[in-house]
Order: sequence, then C-alpha cells, then structure tokens
Amino acid sequence: MTQPVATAGGEQLLSLHSLIPSPEAIGCLPEAAARRLQVVPLALQCIEDRQCLVIACGDPTDQVKMDRLRRQLSPSIGLSPVRAEAAEVHEALEKCYRSTGSVQDDLQQCTSRSTTESLMAKRADFVVCLFEWLLRVASRLRASDLHLSPELHNLHIRCRVDGVLRTIARPHHSLHSALLVRLKILASMDIAESRRPQDGQFSVLIDARSIDVRVSCFPTTSGQNTVLRLLDPSRRLNTLASLGTPAPVQDKLAKLLHRPDGLLVICGPTGSGKSTTLHALLRERDAGTLNIMTLEDPVEQSVDGIRQTSIDAEHGLSYAAGVRALLRQDPDVLLIGEIRDSPSCAMALRAVMSGHQVLTTLHARSALAGLSRLHEFGAMPGLLAENLTGIASQRLLRTRCQACINNQAHCEVCLDSGYQGRQMIIELLVMTPALVALVRAGASERDLRICAREGGFTDLREQAMRLVEQGLSTQAELERVLGRCAAQPN
Repeated sequence: MTQPVATAGGEQLLSLHSLIPSPEAIGCLPEAAARRLQVVPLALQCIEDRQCLVIACGDPTDQVKMDRLRRQLSPSIGLSPVRAEAAEVHEALEKCYRSTGSVQDDLQQCTSRSTTESLMAKRADFVVCLFEWLLRVASRLRASDLHLSPELHNLHIRCRVDGVLRTIARPHHSLHSALLVRLKILASMDIAESRRPQDGQFSVLIDARSIDVRVSCFPTTSGQNTVLRLLDPSRRLNTLASLGTPAPVQDKLAKLLHRPDGLLVICGPTGSGKSTTLHALLRERDAGTLNIMTLEDPVEQSVDGIRQTSIDAEHGLSYAAGVRALLRQDPDVLLIGEIRDSPSCAMALRAVMSGHQVLTTLHARSALAGLSRLHEFGAMPGLLAENLTGIASQRLLRTRCQACINNQAHCEVCLDSGYQGRQMIIELLVMTPALVALVRAGASERDLRICAREGGFTDLREQAMRLVEQGLSTQAELERVLGRCAAQPN
C-alpha cells in the first residue's frame, strides 16, 4: 500500500508517489471505468468478513461516483474509498494501467524475430505481463481453454469460447519459447523437456477470482503445442433447470434419480457438457442422507458434501480399480466420470447389481448409439436390460447474441460472432418395459427407435429445430453441432 500524509487542515491524504500496483486490485476494475471515474484500485482487503476493493480518488464523498463504481464491481466485492490528490490519482492511473494497455500494443509489434527480441530486451516484464493479459482476456471471454499453437512462422493464440476457437493474436514464432518457459515455471513442469507430453497445473487470481489452470504440453513438428484449461471454482453451480433442460426431461430424470439403484448414462462428444449435467444430477440428491462418491478424470468442480476422487492411472487408480475400491466405502450413489473400456463397463454394472445407483458418461453420438457402444464394451443384452434405467445424449448449441440481433454495427458483447452463450439440447431414453424387452432380445437400433417414439421420445434434431424456429439459434449452428445429415428431417 502507500503511506498517508497530513494536510494543512489535518485531513489524512494517501500519498500515491510510492504506489506499487496490485494486479489483484487492478483486475477488479476495468481500465476504462477507472480512467472515466478517476479512481485508482489499490488493494483487495478483507474488511468485516467481506472482500473489499480499496480505491483512491479525489473525493470519496461523491456518492454518484461511488454508485457508478459499485456497478463496475462484482456484487461480492465491497468498496473502501480513501482520499488522494487529484494530480497523484492521474499519475497513479498511468502507472497502474500502462502495462496492461501497452501489452496489446507491443504484441502487435511482434511481427518478426528482430522486433520481438528487441521488445523483450527493452521490457524485462513483457512476457510476464503478456501471459497475465492472455489469461485475463480468456477469463473475460468466458473461455474454457487457451491455446498456444506454434506454426512455421507464427504463434497462433486462440481461446475456445462457447465451443468455438477464436483467434486472439498471431505474433512471431520467436515469442513462443519465452511464453512456454513462463508457463512451465508457473505449472511446476520440466523446462528442459520438449520431446514428451507434459501436464501441470497452477492457480491465478484474475478479476478477484481464483482460477485453476490445467496445462497440457504436446510435442509437434513446429514446437510444443500447449492448451490451458481454465476452471473457475467459484462459478455458480448449475442445476438441471439453469442448464435449460426441458421440463418433461427434468421430470423424467427426477423419477430416475430417486430410484435406489440403476445405471443412468449421459452420451455425447467431448465438450458437450456431460460432466456439468452429471454434477447437476448429483445436486438433485440429498448429500446429507446419502453417501455420494465420485471418480473423475480429473475433479474439475468441488461439491460440498460429496466425496470426490481423481483418477490416477499411473499409480494404479483406474476407473475399474477405483469402482472396485469404492464399493467397500458403503456408497449410495456413484458418479463414474466415463465408461471408456470393457473393465470400467463391467465394474459399473457390477456396482448397479450390488444395489447402487451409478451415473456415468459415454462417448456416443446418440442415446441409441450409446446402447450399441455398451454392447461393444461387453455388456450382455440381458444384463443391460435389467440394470439400465435411462440413457441420454446431449449437445450445446450457441444462442444468438441478443445485443446485436437487430443491430448491424460492431458488437462488443459477442465480438461480432453473432452468438452469446449456449443452450443445452438433450434426448432421453427411459427404459420402459417395452424397451427392456427389445434390448434383452438384441433388437436393432431401428426397432428401438420406433418403440421409443411411441413412448414420446424426441431426438436432438427436433429439439435443435425448435430453438432455430424460436429464433434462439441458427440453422448454421445446428449443422455445425449435429452435422448436415443429422440436421435434415428423417
């Protein structure tokens, strides 16, 4: 912080001459707002059991300014203003935000090896500031991943937002090694290792929120491709309703969940929200009266009252071995992150036959294809028919940006992508007596579909078409997610 000095009138002013910028405090307040309101973010402090942003300004009694300032902050953050000389406030703002503002400008100059190396020589903190800026950009875009992909001449920096990669910058390739060293130091990875895949993790404070970062480095012919998965432990925990699950599907899932046993499977490709749905399902159960345990790869979202474990295959804790051990822990409900092979499939069914409820995921294009996949993993038709209670498949469709839906001008909300946020579509196959009989008899997918439709089953394409017809999504997005063939009526 800085030291107060007494004015002639006895009032305490804060001297900002020796200010050391706090990245945590600066991250709480956008630069544009700080400059417009002429306030300097100084520190994040715990005041009366609440996180508060300490700011300096010329007149802390200006309630209009303070109200405007509060609207720029997260609702969980309080405000603690102190007085400082107006001239010092202006000078301190330049000191606080010049690195953030200039990082983007400097990055645009990294077009060749000579300019990049010259810049890094002039600014010793450039790589550190650049890495922090990239993480902040990714977080503010609500990105799930940050990609650092070396190419022949460039470093392609992209964020995955709502399931789609967006380019952030393409500086010269020579910046890659410096960024990689910084990243590996943070993630406690071997800096010298470049020929084998490596994984690591670290935590960083961005906009007053602690973000967990999972790092994966993989060798390619152009250098080590790096992907950072961004996980926010403080994010709002989803429920089935908040995910946009249709009411009829919610009702059916609720009935399945309150059975004492049975296997419930969620299908879909990577990134379709399967794990999020599984955790939403768990929150429908009473963790106070049930022993709920999970095996995940890895645990990405901690849930209070639930005992969670990460898979560690290197030390013998595979899905199959983990389920075998968990059955000795007196569980009521088991969440198995994924059925990925015959042993994990066999152990999941064994857990169900022991009187437990098992929730899991499977890579399959549809609910009916999921049944075939389970057969491929060795599940006998009779065994599957007796123990499977329901199988679902889901996708995430980007929804149209409401801020620019009737506006052709540049949109700051969606960065001109035309989309903002995603909506889940889900098909659910509940194992009725008729379906159980068909599965036991080894019926074809066609016969299963006919039977399911007679029971009111609606598939992903039909649900996606409803979103398009309602103007919430687009035909192009439907085809991107489901494919052209699946997007056509049967």
